[in-house]
Amino acid sequence: MVGEKSSKAHNFQLIIRNEKLIVIALIVFATVLRIIRIATREIAYDDAFSFFLSIKKLNVIVQGTIADTMPPLYYFALHFFTLIRNEIWFLRTLNILISIAIFLILYFLSRELFGKETGYLALFFAAISPFLIYHSQELRMYNLMLLGQLGYLYSLIIISNHPEKFKKYFFVAIIFGTIALYSHNLAIVGLLASNSIYFFNKCSQLVRRQALIFITMLILFLPWAFFVPQQIAKVQTAFWTPKPGILEIIQAIITSFAFAPMPLYWMVIVTIIIIEVVAIVLLWINRQKQTSLYFLVCIGLMLPTLLFIISYLTRPVFVPRIFILSTVLAYILISRFVIANRHAVIGKVVLASMLLVSLISLPYYYTYQSFPRSSFLQAVNYLEINANQDTLILHDSKLSFFPMMYYAPELMQTYLADPEGSANDTLALQSQEALGYVAMNEISGPDLPDNLFFVTFVQSEHEYNQLGLSNPHIVKLKTIYKQEGSFKTIDDIKIYHFERVP
Repeated sequence: MVGEKSSKAHNFQLIIRNEKLIVIALIVFATVLRIIRIATREIAYDDAFSFFLSIKKLNVIVQGTIADTMPPLYYFALHFFTLIRNEIWFLRTLNILISIAIFLILYFLSRELFGKETGYLALFFAAISPFLIYHSQELRMYNLMLLGQLGYLYSLIIISNHPEKFKKYFFVAIIFGTIALYSHNLAIVGLLASNSIYFFNKCSQLVRRQALIFITMLILFLPWAFFVPQQIAKVQTAFWTPKPGILEIIQAIITSFAFAPMPLYWMVIVTIIIIEVVAIVLLWINRQKQTSLYFLVCIGLMLPTLLFIISYLTRPVFVPRIFILSTVLAYILISRFVIANRHAVIGKVVLASMLLVSLISLPYYYTYQSFPRSSFLQAVNYLEINANQDTLILHDSKLSFFPMMYYAPELMQTYLADPEGSANDTLALQSQEALGYVAMNEISGPDLPDNLFFVTFVQSEHEYNQLGLSNPHIVKLKTIYKQEGSFKTIDDIKIYHFERVP
């Protein structure tokens, strides 16, 4: 008996040890995919905005975010990273570290519901996901929001399956839920969707406990909730997304699993693959009559559905990155399908399809160098060679100013304000003041230096030309200056050189 117990204990330890090794190997693999090009991949306007706000003092960050549309938690976290180093590769490691925590919760959640093998595969799909890799490399709050939402969901499931663990996971759920709330103002939609567990477990005690968790979170959110109406008003007057229709829904599905900017023929192939996989898995789930599967489908669909409804009640907010939790839950469901059908052809086909989508998408993701991640560094190098200390670099908009200001703070740069009330008017004056860079409202001749470079985007000029117009800022500059040469084109960036007419 002793020998038998010893043998069983040894086998159990071996299994545990192997499980840890597999999970660690998958996380290392995922981390490697997220490290690729973190030092050389161009930054975008959103990245630069996060950087310039996060280097300010905490009270200034609060003022800047009050005038914006997001809570300050991510900027606080990035602030402490900037105190160590300012290089873009280092700042991007914040979201990579958050990803590691997400992977762990994803595995534990998948294992709790469907077992270790589903957990391994869900972790693998998340590792190679272009959508998740993208959010692991940008300086934005969506990974932090996902961490909060996923941790909150996992805590609710543990409380539901193991009521004796309520005391411990009561606090865990509150911590993760509060992280989500202070990361993104629309994170509450994902938390509400997670609360649909009420309908799958009708235990009155559980309902009371979850209500207590949610009310406690809302109380902790009250210090920021005071500013939310002001931020909602900001969204009402300036948000750039269209009202969602069939096209936006299809685009959201594609974006959630692939990297959209790719040649049309690959786009068609990827779209067909994704839609077929989603349809196959949903049909299979419908036949299984399994509560855990229905629960995840409910949350995954409820999140975008609520955002779709909100988009018609207020301003459009149907943006795939906001329902990033739905993507992660989809990976769990697809993994469960593959594991359950691993000996059937259909299971192998779905597995191969998911691999193919990532294999097609990732090369385009890693090599993409166009708007909003234009060749800003190359443009800065050109200006550093051709401009002197008295030369003004005037940007057509904030979208090129902030990324290039990150790369070359020593150059004298400014930018023109967005047309008031337009879809591009998303940077409030209070946010500009918090950042320390207030836009120029108009081009005023006497206040301009003798030498000036004007930076714009090819797409911007193309849009004017389609309306039969010329860029009005260039027209204005030509009344003050003489244009030197034609212009310099650097991928999708155009740079004009002007000198004062004697």
